[in-house]
Parts: sequence; structure tokens; C-alpha cells
Amino acid sequence: MIRAAAALPLAAALLIAAAPKADPTRNLYLQLIDQARADGRPRAAIAYLDDFDRRYPGDVQARVLRVNSLLDLNDVSGAEAAAASLPGGPESSAVRGHLLCARGRWAEAAALYRQAIG
Repeated sequence: MIRAAAALPLAAALLIAAAPKADPTRNLYLQLIDQARADGRPRAAIAYLDDFDRRYPGDVQARVLRVNSLLDLNDVSGAEAAAASLPGGPESSAVRGHLLCARGRWAEAAALYRQAIG
């Protein structure tokens, strides 16, 4: 199976483009979380996300990062539970595609990826 961190560039690109730029602390936190994932430290990313959620509750980008970090840990059930609260939109379609890939449901995932890129 392809590692989730390597398979998620579409969702990351969509989220970066949509991310608010007004709060440098928020953006620094998100970069720290992304770096932890890139370094192969998904448990650290989740710990950072726990703190981030206390400071910025309900942040959609953080929810997506949590799903991806759980996928990095092969916790597909946890990732599915975390994804349940995502709003609609291209980034959530891509994330739901990743969840289907993790379950081996390739055709359904491809349809969601097509939907994500519009």
C-alpha cells in the first residue's frame, strides 16, 4: 500500500491554497504539523494537532491533517471517524478518496479524486 503521506499531495495543495493567511501563529503550527508528517512522525503530528485544536477549534485544515496523520499510522477506522466531521468541498472529496484507497476501494476513490479536481 502506498504510504498515505506520499499519496496526499492533492489534498495538501487544495488546503494550502484555501488556507487563511491572517494568523502567522496558526500557519506556523500547520507547517510544524506538516513537517512532522513529512519526517515520518505522525504521532508527533497528532500531538501537535491536539494542542492546535485547543487554540483553533473547528479548523478544517487541521481536521484534514488529523485524518492524514491517522492514515499514516494505518488507523483507517480512526481516520474515517475524523473525516466524518469534514464539510463538503474539493479537499474533503480528496480526503475521502484517500480513505477509500486505504480500504482498497480504488474505483470509488478515483471518482472522488475526479470530483476533487473538478
